[in-house]
Amino acid sequence: MSDIDPAASFSDDELHALVDMAFDVDDGEVPSFALDAESFAFALSLRGGATIIDLVSDSALTNELSGVRAGGGERVIRWQSELVDIELDLLADGAAGQIVTRDDRTAVTRVAVESGLADDYHIVDLEVDAFGFFHIASASSPLRLRVELGEGGEAGRFVTEWVWR
Repeated sequence: MSDIDPAASFSDDELHALVDMAFDVDDGEVPSFALDAESFAFALSLRGGATIIDLVSDSALTNELSGVRAGGGERVIRWQSELVDIELDLLADGAAGQIVTRDDRTAVTRVAVESGLADDYHIVDLEVDAFGFFHIASASSPLRLRVELGEGGEAGRFVTEWVWR
């Protein structure tokens, strides 16, 4: 077991260094530092009390396009929780999506997209209209969404799993 605490605070540079070390493996055996990087990445994904939202459908797995924007994208992915539904339509040049809360009194207060790896990693806040629609102009692969409900996320914080194009 690792003696590194995954709940500890690390700078982005320290996390990137761990991930970079993990990609330099040549002999096929997974060293302990790579497992440490995985633990840190998982802890990072849940920082701020975020919950990983459940994947309910992915057209890449079923060869089926459905939903509001059916036919317009290369891949449609849906996530769902007791508080929010998220749909993401991957397009050739970006992505479009919609977030719908299950309670009309709960507002979506922040949506961000994380994308890229190591030196190409970015977090960008997205504009969401009154109907929950958003657009991602371009994003490196992999990408995932972060959603906050209520002021400061007090009603809930969610993160999707990483999506690879």
